[in-house]
Order: sequence, then structure tokens, then C-alpha cells
Amino acid sequence: MVDVNLRVGAITCLNSIGSGIPGKRSFSACTIRRDHGTWGLRRMPIILTKPGRERDRDGDSEKDRLMDNRSPAKPLSQPTPTIILRNRDAENRPASQQSARPTTVLRKESESQPVYQLAGKHGHPESANPLALPPTMKAPVKLLDETLQLSDAALEFLVEQPDFVVVGLLGAQGVGKSTVASLLASGGDPTASLRKPLFRVHGQEQFEYGTHCTNGIDMLVTSGRMIILDSQPLLSASIMDKLILQEGKKFGPGPPGSTGGGGAPDFSSTENTVEVQSLQQAAFLLSVCHIVILVQDWAFDPNIVRFLQTAEMLKPSTPTTADDEIIEYFPHVLFLHNHCNPSDFGPRIVKILQDMYNKMFLRSRLQIQTGIGIATGEVLEYLNSSTCGEPINLFLLPDLTRELTSDENEDETTATSKLFSGHPGLGMLVNSLRNQLLGSDIQPLTHATLTEKNWFHYTAKIWELVKKSSFFLEYSRLLP
Repeated sequence: MVDVNLRVGAITCLNSIGSGIPGKRSFSACTIRRDHGTWGLRRMPIILTKPGRERDRDGDSEKDRLMDNRSPAKPLSQPTPTIILRNRDAENRPASQQSARPTTVLRKESESQPVYQLAGKHGHPESANPLALPPTMKAPVKLLDETLQLSDAALEFLVEQPDFVVVGLLGAQGVGKSTVASLLASGGDPTASLRKPLFRVHGQEQFEYGTHCTNGIDMLVTSGRMIILDSQPLLSASIMDKLILQEGKKFGPGPPGSTGGGGAPDFSSTENTVEVQSLQQAAFLLSVCHIVILVQDWAFDPNIVRFLQTAEMLKPSTPTTADDEIIEYFPHVLFLHNHCNPSDFGPRIVKILQDMYNKMFLRSRLQIQTGIGIATGEVLEYLNSSTCGEPINLFLLPDLTRELTSDENEDETTATSKLFSGHPGLGMLVNSLRNQLLGSDIQPLTHATLTEKNWFHYTAKIWELVKKSSFFLEYSRLLP
């Protein structure tokens, strides 16, 4: 009987679930089943649901309720403003890009146009041609001005080619450095260059007042690409007097080696200042010149020889190459005696001078035997190694004083024969000296090949190195 009741209750419950119509019988059957749940039978799941029509009705009401709840925030969450903003960005962005890009390009073109004009402002049709000849120098320009500051006035006369030779002249005051420089720079008759020298030479006024002519270092480039550097006199009393009387000159503490533009170094005296300046100038020429000519106006000046050896000692170290080895650079040194007497051209005097210089520079690293000189047998046949001994770089020039004061109306041939009677002709001596200088076997200044313009920048670097060197300041402290 109990089994029949359980079956009737289960069937009634399932029917009520399938029809979706709830009744008391379903709940009572479930109650009966819950009461007899201990019989080990599997419990059937009870799913409570509503009919389909009630679900649709309740769903519509719930949707309306949600829409009513969201209605206050509807103006803030409307997609329309967002779409409008997107359309605004989409419309403005291409328009801004299309309007800004052409203006940017035009602005760059308008700004770059003056740059091209400035770059070609100094250009000329002649300078644009790499094969065009450089401008001819009719007068020397300053390499170092009177305050011993580097000047770039000579840069426009230099070209990008490595075939050149630099010749510097050193000497005391009034020995004829500027005269020799004018003779070397003259391409024609030397007597014409004496009447109208390219470099400023001593006149009657300078001799009377005892002043000097050259301030700093003058530079001239010849047509044969010889760069001539004429320096101010060494150990000059006129320069010392100028330093003392110069307005605004202050001898006070300064950077080591500073000699111009801002005061001189703190040397013990003005004499020491002049000597250190001369040493700096000599060391500079020994570093940037292929050939250095030491001009003297009499047989032997021990002070100048000692000075040159001191400059060699204080010279900055500049490496170069020789036989694929890195060595320190030292130039060729030529001893030139000016204002020589007729007897000085004899073999005996030449041999004495050569022996003296050989002994004085026995331990020197300066190159004094490089085939430049008057005793090689090529200038004068009787001045050779058999009559004058081992040749060194020694050259002689006759006295030119009478030529400078000769009458302009006098015939040139008569004047030459009168001045140099019994002596080699001036023209032959000057041409022989120029040819030897141009044809000498020079060493490169550095381990790299330099052009003329590279050489100018190299001189600027060496001069700064000389001015900042502490060797000169230490040397000045040892002076009395």
C-alpha cells in the first residue's frame, strides 16, 4: 500500500512539473517523499519555475524597471556626444596634418635658403676650381702679430697640396734677416729686391734710433711654394724698451708661457722676459719649419750659438717618421753669414768656420750636414770637401751696404761689378741658395702628410703648446 502511494505521488509531482501548473498534490507528494526519505531511494530533483507567459510578463517589467533606473543618467551616458567628438577628431586631424605639413616644408626651405647663400658668399669661380692658382702675395702678412698672437690672414694664400717648404729666419737685430728674406722671395733680379724689398728692412731712421723693424713673425708664400717666415730680432734691447714703455703692459702673474694678450709671465726681470720670449719664438720655428736659417753679420757670435742650443733643449717634442720609425723632429739648420768681406770667401776661412760649427754642434740633434752650403763644390769650384773639409750647412753673402746706397741712375752692370769685384755675383749666390733650399731632402714635420692649410693649423697647435709649456717658466727661474 505504501508503494502504491509513493508511485502515485511521484507521478503526480512529475506531471505537475511537466505541465508547469503547481498544485497542492505536488507539494504533498514531495512531503510524503521527504517523510519517507530514509528508504534508500534516489531523490528526484525538484525544479520550481513559472509558466512561459508569466516569465515574459515579468521579463518585460524588469526591463522597464532597469530602463527607468538608468533614465536619470541617460544624458551623461549617451553615445552621441562621444560619436560627435570622434567625428570632430577625425575631421580636424587630417585637416591639420594637410595644412601643417606643407607649411613646415616651406618654412624649412625658406630657412635653408640663406644658409646656402652664406656658404657661397666667399666663393669665387676661380676658387671653386681645384686646379686654379692661389692668389699671389705682393706683401707679407702676419703669422704672429706684435702681441705674439696667431693670425689667420695668410690662410687664404695657402692651398691643399703637400709640395712646399717652410723656411724660417732667426738672428739678432740688424743682421739682415728681412733683407735675406726679400732676396729669397725675389724671383728675378736680386738687386731690384734690394731697392724695393718685400719685407720691411732697416732704414736710416731705425739705425739712428736703434729700433727694430719686424714685430712678431711675417709670412710670405712665393710662386715656388716656399713659405718664408721672418721673425723679430732675438735678445733685442729695442723690444725690451718697447715692453717697458708700452701702455697697459702689466708684468704680473699669468699662465705659464703666456706672452701676450693678458700679461706676461711672472719672470724675475724684464731682461728675462725678453729672453724667454725669444726662446719661445726660436722653439716655435724649430718645430714648424723645414729649414731654419741663422743669420749672423760677423764670423762667430757665441751668444747666438748658445741661444740656439737652449732653444733646441726647450723645444716641444714633435714626433715624425724616418725609415718607418717614429722619431723626434728636428729641422735643417743653415748658418748664413751676411756682410762678408772678400777674404771670407777663401778656402781657409770657410774651413775654420766649418770646423768651429762642427765642434759646437757635435752633440746636437739639429741637422747641420744636409748638403746645403757654399762648400759643396756646386756653388764655387774651389770651395769643396778637399779644400774646406767636411761640408756643413754654411753659406756666405757679400756686403750689400753699398748696393743699398748706390745711385739709382748708375748702370746696373757697372754697379754690380763695382760692388762685387773679385767676389761671386750676388745673383748667382742668391739663385744657388734658393735652388738648394727648394731641392733639399727635407723630413716631414709629422708622421702624417701635411698640406699647406694643414700646416697652418699645425702651427696654431704648436704655438699653443709652446706658450703653455712649463719648461720656459722653469728655465726663467734659473736665470740671474
